[in-house]
Amino acid sequence: MFFFFFDELNNIQAIHQAFKNICLDKMLADGYFDMSIYIFGRIKKEDIRGRLTAAKSKYRVLYESAYPTQDTAYAIWNEKMSTYLHDDETDTIELTQDESSAIVNWVYRTLKDSKEREDFTKC
Repeated sequence: MFFFFFDELNNIQAIHQAFKNICLDKMLADGYFDMSIYIFGRIKKEDIRGRLTAAKSKYRVLYESAYPTQDTAYAIWNEKMSTYLHDDETDTIELTQDESSAIVNWVYRTLKDSKEREDFTKC
């Protein structure tokens, strides 16, 4: 089962690129990718926010409040990233590994529990 909410999010260039960086590129390079850190929510919000803030990443705003739900993720992304939307209109988005991980984690946190996250990963 593919989660319909991800269709909207995947159309956002930065989110699409983050998943490519975390999943596809790792799969092609190493032959596997381990998503358990996202499935089981093992990344601390404060750690991500700290790394993004130190790097002066625009994606730090995603971690300044509560995680969104599936129903609100698209609107919250657009609200928080509206200042930077012009940057996302290009064909190529350059993301650091920390930014990619933060974006993937943010999307995974829209899912309510590890079972839902695991099902999402299988799709």
